[in-house]
Amino acid sequence: MQPPYRVVLAVDDDPILLQVLTAFFAKHGTGKVLTASNGAEAIKTFDANPAIDVILSDLHMPGASGIEFMNHLQDVACQIPLIIISSATKTTFDGATTLAKAYRLNLIGALSKPVRLDDLSAALNLHQPA
Repeated sequence: MQPPYRVVLAVDDDPILLQVLTAFFAKHGTGKVLTASNGAEAIKTFDANPAIDVILSDLHMPGASGIEFMNHLQDVACQIPLIIISSATKTTFDGATTLAKAYRLNLIGALSKPVRLDDLSAALNLHQPA
């Protein structure tokens, strides 16, 4: 059976979280995890890789934010599943999820940091490998 997510885009300014996400997806059979440390890098990576199956994005990052990245996703009418991962305040977090829905993005989850991998698995509808 082919893994459900062959190409993942993970966007976060925390290199340790990006390593954790890369290992998590490798454990689930994902062939390629693309990473970006801010919204500007995410836009370039997204535009250069049309085969992305799922996007995970932080909100607060230096340079361009996750909100700016979501603006770009809305501009191109992106329907790739999106999970917001952030340590933002509840008000900011709720505002970002409302914005994603208003932009008609395919928001499948919103997880607070530190990310629990079982919550990520549930958002992605993945089962933990044996």
